[in-house]
Amino acid sequence: MAGEVSAATGRFSLERLGLPGLALTAALLLLALCLLVRRTRRPGEPPLIKGWLPYLGVVLNLRKDPLRFMKTLQKQHGDTFTVLLGGKYITFILDPFQYQLVIKNHKQLSFRLFSNKLLEKAFSISQLQKNHDMNDELHLCYQFLQGKSLDILLESMMQNLKQVFEPQLLKTTSWDTAQLYPFCSSIIFEITFTTIYGKVIVCDNNKFISELKDDFLKFDDKFAYLVSNIPIDLLGNVKSVREKIIKCFSSEKLAKLQGWSEVFQSRQDVLEKYYVHEDLEIGESTIFEALRLSSYSTTIRFVEEDLTLSAETGDYCVRKGDLVAIFPPILHGDPEIFEAPEEFRYDRFIEDGKKKTTFFKRGKKLKCYLMPFGTGTSKCPGRFFALMEIKQLLVILLTYFDLEIIDDKPIGLNYSRLLFGIQYPDSEVLFRYKVKS
Repeated sequence: MAGEVSAATGRFSLERLGLPGLALTAALLLLALCLLVRRTRRPGEPPLIKGWLPYLGVVLNLRKDPLRFMKTLQKQHGDTFTVLLGGKYITFILDPFQYQLVIKNHKQLSFRLFSNKLLEKAFSISQLQKNHDMNDELHLCYQFLQGKSLDILLESMMQNLKQVFEPQLLKTTSWDTAQLYPFCSSIIFEITFTTIYGKVIVCDNNKFISELKDDFLKFDDKFAYLVSNIPIDLLGNVKSVREKIIKCFSSEKLAKLQGWSEVFQSRQDVLEKYYVHEDLEIGESTIFEALRLSSYSTTIRFVEEDLTLSAETGDYCVRKGDLVAIFPPILHGDPEIFEAPEEFRYDRFIEDGKKKTTFFKRGKKLKCYLMPFGTGTSKCPGRFFALMEIKQLLVILLTYFDLEIIDDKPIGLNYSRLLFGIQYPDSEVLFRYKVKS
C-alpha cells in the first residue's frame, strides 16, 4: 500500500511539473553537476580562470576582443595562466622567452595529437590518428612547397594569375568598383586552387571555382565552432556544406582536373597507397606588418602526460589531457618589442635597407618575434607558397592597375575565428580599380 502511495505521489509530482518544469529541473541538475565537477587549482599550477559559464568558461569574453581580454588576464595573473574555454582547459604562455618550453617539449606536448583531433572534428577524418606511417609520409610531401619545387609552383601560379586578370586587361581603362576583401579573396582562392589542384576541363571552370569558394567561406565561417565540442548538427547547414566540399575532392571529381601540382600528386600517391585498397623588401615588410596586426593563429599542444614546465619566473604544472597554448597577438602587440604596435608601419621589418630580424624584450634578443604561421616542427608547411602568392598578387595589381580606396573609414577585426588563423575585417572596404593607361 505504501509503495502504491509513493508511486502515485511520484506520478502526481511529475504530472504537476509538466514539460517546462522537467526541462528546468534537468537544467538545474546539469548546472549543479557542472559546479560539482569543476576543477580547482592544484599546488604548482598556473592561476586558473574558469569564468562564470559552465563548460563555455570565458569564451564570450574572448570572442568579444581576444587581444584586450588576454592583456587584461596578463595584467591580473602574469604571463602564464589557465583558462576554461569551450570545455577545454588551456594554459597560455605569453612570455616570448618561454615559448621554447612549448617548442622543445614535443614528446609531452603533441601537435600531431592536437591536429589529428582537430581534423576529426572539422573534417571527420580519423585515419591519421590510427596510421602514423601515413601521417609521416604525408608530412614528407611538404618538401614540394620549398626549393626548386616551389619555383615550379610559382611559375604556374603566375600564369594562372595572368589568366585571371586577362579579361580585365582587355577592357577599357574605365574605373570598376569592388569590395576589397571579396575581390582579393576571390582571386587568391582561384589561383590557389588552380595552381595546386589544376583546372576543370569538362565543365565551366569559373562556375566550379565560384561555387566551391562560396561553400568554403560558409564552412570557414563556422570553423572555430566546429573544432570545439559543439555538435555539427547544431551549426545550421555546416554538415551539408562540408559534404559538398568533400565531394569536390572525391576521386571522380579529381580525375576531371588537369594540371596537378607536384605536392598534390605526391599527396594523392600517399593517400591512394593507404586508402585505395628593396621594393621586394618593402613589399615583404608590408605583408609581415599586415600579418602582425591580423594573425591570431594560436600554437596549441595536447598534454600527453602530467608535466612541469620550468621557466625563469617559476615552475608550472600542467595536467594530462589539457592543452597548452601560445597566443602570438600578445607578442605582436607588445610595445616593448614593437613601437606603437597599434599602428600599421609598412617598413617595420626593414633595417638599413635589409630585412629586420632583431627584436628585443627586456634587453634580450627574441628568437620568435612574428608568428603568423606557428612555430617549431608544426610551422605551416605552405608558408613560403602563401607569402609568394600574396607578393605576386600585389605585383600584378600595382603594375597593371590604378587603385583607389573609396571608403575612408577605420577598419577593425572580426573576432569570430577566435584563436584560428587570420581575423577578417569587421566591415567591407570599397575600392575602385582600372587598367593603367
